[in-house]
Formats: sequence, C-alpha cells, structure tokens
Amino acid sequence: LVLGDDDPPATVLRHAYAIGASAIRAGCDFFFRAEPDGRGWTWREIGVELALPMPALTAPVQLRNAAVAIAALRALPLGEDEAAIDEAAIVAGVRSAHAGARLQAFERDGVTVWVDVGHNPQAARALAEALAASPAAGATHAVFAALGDKDLAGVVGAVAPRVDHWWLAGLAGDTPRGLAVDAFAARLAGTPAADGARAATVPEALDAALAAARPGDRVLVFGSFFTAAAALAHLRG
Repeated sequence: LVLGDDDPPATVLRHAYAIGASAIRAGCDFFFRAEPDGRGWTWREIGVELALPMPALTAPVQLRNAAVAIAALRALPLGEDEAAIDEAAIVAGVRSAHAGARLQAFERDGVTVWVDVGHNPQAARALAEALAASPAAGATHAVFAALGDKDLAGVVGAVAPRVDHWWLAGLAGDTPRGLAVDAFAARLAGTPAADGARAATVPEALDAALAAARPGDRVLVFGSFFTAAAALAHLRG
C-alpha cells in the first residue's frame, strides 16, 4: 500500500496493518521535492536519490502522482531472473508518460484549449491548481458538462475562482445519467455557473466558446469522461 499523503487517515493504516500490508508513506518512507528553478525534481528514500525531469503530465498534482508511482515500482518484489528498474528507465517514464484528457492542450487561432475529465471535487481542485499555476494571458472560458448524479456544486466551487465565463452543455444523448442542458443548468442553481450560456451538446458549446474567445484566452472543457470524449472528437475532426 503506497500512500501519497504525508498524514494518511488512521483508519487506512489500521486496515493495512490488520491485513498484513506494508504501508509506504510519502514524507515518511519516501520524499520528493521540486527544484527551485522548476526544471526538475528529486525523489529519494534511504540509500537512493533520483534526479528527475518534470513529469510530462502538466499539473502540480502530477509530481505527487509520479512520486507515488516510483515508490510503488520500487516496492514490487523481484523474481530470481528480474532486475530492478534502473534510473534511466524511471527518467524516461516520467518524461514521456501521458494520458488523454488530462490537461490535454490544443491551440485554435491563438486560443489555448484544455480538455480535462475533472468530474469530482477532488479532481476539480487539482484542475484549479493547474489553472493557477499556468494563468492565461486573457480570460478563461469554461465549457462544463457533467453527469446528473455528480457533486456539481462541489466541482463548480473548486474551479469557479479561475473561470471568467461559463458555457453549459447537455449530456442527455450520451448516457442515461446525463441531463439536457436546461435541467443541468437548474441543478447548478446558486453556483457561479448557473447563468452560463447554454448549448445542447458539448461540440456546440465548445464552438460558441471559441467564437467568443480572443487570442490569449483559454477555453477549458471539463466535467466528465463523456464531455472530454466529445470535445476530443470535435477538436480532432
């Protein structure tokens, strides 16, 4: 069991020990820190220190994710004919690892488009940190579509301080858990997104946001795997 939190809940540790699992904890069993110049970072445990490039996945949370992944790899038992993963392989993995719809970036006529799944408050907080770490030169337009059974207020509340304009889209045609845009907007009552412009589908909302955006602005598309899939298909089409 590899834990990225410096202070994990006691219940998690108790359960790990009860089932005989080793608990490997950040800030206790392994450590990591970014270099002051932002060009690299260091991962270390007792007797081992690795100098690494910044992760290809661009968000502050990805440094912690990479550190936990390295700890997990180093914790795996080796067979008789297996060699430990060397530093060069770890460097290559950190430098090249990527995942679609995780702050995946495009450019359209001077406007940056970010596509991110961001479908719960925890992911939305990480997304907000990434927006703060890489501010747009102009305004940020959010194209938001999410499933009806999600914590919509929690998601909007996490991202809202970083958004200037909202564009809402429906997902009723994508999944039984989706809502038509008017019903979706009603669920957002009382949040900063409630009065956003509305479109029936994600591609329509994305086109409207791009038409309103100016060079230097950013368009963020997020809220669901269905939202990200529709946006990626539209951008690539």
